Amino acid sequence: MSRLIPALRLLCLGLLAVIAAQTAGLVREGDPLLVVETEPPAASGEPPTTASSEPAATSVKEASSPVAKDGAAPNAPGPAPQPALPDRFKAIDASGIFGSVPVQKIVPTLIGMAGKYAILQTPDGAVGLVAEGGEQGGVKVLKIDINRALIEFEGKQQELTLFSGLGSSSLLPQEKDKNP
Repeated sequence: MSRLIPALRLLCLGLLAVIAAQTAGLVREGDPLLVVETEPPAASGEPPTTASSEPAATSVKEASSPVAKDGAAPNAPGPAPQPALPDRFKAIDASGIFGSVPVQKIVPTLIGMAGKYAILQTPDGAVGLVAEGGEQGGVKVLKIDINRALIEFEGKQQELTLFSGLGSSSLLPQEKDKNP
């Protein structure tokens, strides 16, 4: 055991020298986060073409506008658009090292009923009151019943129900029996 003590002391001194060298390197180089871009991506979805040390300024008129550029209300629920990936990270994204991005298709959902209105969540994430014959987010409401709504989405008729459809009959057109 006494023969190991000098070897352990040398190992500790070596580790101490490595730590001191790394610390001196960090102090000499300065803040490593200064090279990180803090400028938000352009509104067009394209990454910024030039690096700037000054943050992008947003005018007060743009920030306080009650209507977004696409005509929707600013507080309208829905998925936020993902910012564009900077060029230096595109190789990592394309490599698939973190796996593929799951694609989850959101289907129209009947959230509730309010008189002659159906409360729908559309595939774009928006929730709203839609009257019979009305349309929102690509979902057209064809008919409304007690706890069901017949909709047309992507060219197909679908029936959305509340409470597993208990309490009313189906709104889908019934096919006649072809047996004589």
